[in-house]
Amino acid sequence: MTVKALIFDLDGTLVKSPGIPLLNQILLETLRELGVDVKNIVLDDFWRSGSKHREILEKWGVKNPIAFWKVFDEKDYNLRFQLIKTGVITVFEDVVVLKDLKLNYKLGLVSNSSRRVVELELDSFNLRDLFHSVIVLGTENQDYAKPEPQGILWCLSKLGVKKEEVVFIGDLEIDLAAGLKAGVKTFRIIRGDVEISDNEGFTIRSLHELYSKIIF
Repeated sequence: MTVKALIFDLDGTLVKSPGIPLLNQILLETLRELGVDVKNIVLDDFWRSGSKHREILEKWGVKNPIAFWKVFDEKDYNLRFQLIKTGVITVFEDVVVLKDLKLNYKLGLVSNSSRRVVELELDSFNLRDLFHSVIVLGTENQDYAKPEPQGILWCLSKLGVKKEEVVFIGDLEIDLAAGLKAGVKTFRIIRGDVEISDNEGFTIRSLHELYSKIIF
């Protein structure tokens, strides 16, 4: 069936940011502020937890997830604001491809970040007008964060397309997992000289490859 829509992840896919190291830094600061002993905590487990994030927070000693996300989101926003201002966080050059893709296809965005962060990055890099639908999974929708597929399913519903008419592109393993769980054709974009063990059929190195990888 003909592809009618493309759905993108934001950080690491369209926006060049420090990624997991940045999130881990903010996570540690948040936990310490809430009085949590961070010794022996495995941080990366949190970013793969999806609907189980509450269980991990409780295991760490965080009794109020809402209070946790309020502190985390504020720190996340403030730090990203400064990093964007100083040019540390910027947009990938190949994002220009989306302007041409929008002429013929519906474009969607699904991000695990908070709404304030997503809006900050969309506005800072003039990306907002590229998308017909933006799904934010941070904070209030954290139970549905990738690798859960719900955000992608919500997005394709808002775009008015079927699963077989959609391609999803993200940069992390959780993006690949979410896309495959949602039942849509999925590509993981690998930035830089990173060796991977994933099936090469599911990977691209640049958004420009979309033209050759996907039969439109």
